[in-house]
Amino acid sequence: MPEDIQYGKNPFTPGTDLKPPYLAGRDGVRGDWRGWLDEMAGDDGGAGTGGHGRFVLMYGPRGMGKTALLDEFAEMAADEGVAVVRKNSTAFSGGPDKLADILLAGVQQAGFKEGHKKVTTSAGVGSVGIKEERSMVYDDPVAAGGDLQERLAGHCKGNALVVHIDEAHAVSESDGIEALKALVNAAQELAGKMPFTLVLAGTPGLPQRLLDADCTFTERTVERGIGLLDAKASEDAIRRPLMDSAWKTADESHLSIDDDALRYIVEDCQGYPYFLQLWGSALWDYAGQNSSNPLNLHDVQKVQDAVEIKRRQFYAKRDDELLSDDAVLVGANAVAGVFEKHQDAPSATDLLSAIEGALSWLESDPKGLRAESMRVLKQLIQRGFIWKPPHLPGLFTAGIPSYMSYAKELHDSMHRR
Repeated sequence: MPEDIQYGKNPFTPGTDLKPPYLAGRDGVRGDWRGWLDEMAGDDGGAGTGGHGRFVLMYGPRGMGKTALLDEFAEMAADEGVAVVRKNSTAFSGGPDKLADILLAGVQQAGFKEGHKKVTTSAGVGSVGIKEERSMVYDDPVAAGGDLQERLAGHCKGNALVVHIDEAHAVSESDGIEALKALVNAAQELAGKMPFTLVLAGTPGLPQRLLDADCTFTERTVERGIGLLDAKASEDAIRRPLMDSAWKTADESHLSIDDDALRYIVEDCQGYPYFLQLWGSALWDYAGQNSSNPLNLHDVQKVQDAVEIKRRQFYAKRDDELLSDDAVLVGANAVAGVFEKHQDAPSATDLLSAIEGALSWLESDPKGLRAESMRVLKQLIQRGFIWKPPHLPGLFTAGIPSYMSYAKELHDSMHRR
């Protein structure tokens, strides 16, 4: 990099917990959140009493930007004066009572306040007096008794509250399951009456995880699937940060990219947000090292290998999801084959039939084969290899389209004779 030129900080930060420089393609979900905040405010427009909340399930494959959206929601709520508690699945491990402490301690400090009331008293024979009686009363639901729902209700009678639980699909131990059930039941009961909103975020296995935990659902449950970006949003995820960030700090110049180069990146990423961030970061660094502006197709091809190395590293970190269970790896290979043949999203029947065919060597009993194939299909959903977005009833789509090709390579390398 030339020493006499100062370049600005790379706005792209893939592989970190930082929010991407531009949340492309998520205006619909952000609009939903704005509406939910308005509902919590109620008729008086304030963040206290009068409104109602929501119980929201937000799920999708890893790398889609769910955590970034939670960050955005928290910032929007804070701007409205609404308290937000952010936790992950470890908050469930202590059971329902401990969960109440964890959630409410995030918005209030436990303690008491001194209460005063005037009472009549007999001051002596034939006379009556008035005195002021002092007592210690609870000022905080954390210090008060009651179960999780009662304590949340105690707080929300005068204060709006948003609870975000990330990685909610990961809860497993018995105490955690009980805490999850208690929180879900409380949310369903309170959301329609008080300004309390619960957002559970996780992988595509989250809805099934809640069903396995015997959590019941009502019409108040809102499901939002966070999936792949369309072509326009993918372009914005690259172009907007380049336009909005100072590349050369001395003259405040900005990087630009021509249409052919941008089109190449969008096709390569197939709408997957994390890969778009990989490309953006690599191009920014390349432009600084080579003083290239605007970026063109030649520049893009120069960084292709570096991006591919990082992408393969990302895939390799996920190997255990497929290698820990040979039947799942065989099923993933079969499913990838189905997606190669289908232009549209395939149905569960298509995928189950393919898995059964691939696993037929494992089980001669048809009932046993069907049960094993259904188990494998469920595992592939839980791991985000495939999933059913809420807007595609009954149809599956790939979690990360290019990961399917990697899964086929992995299968072939493990089963090479």
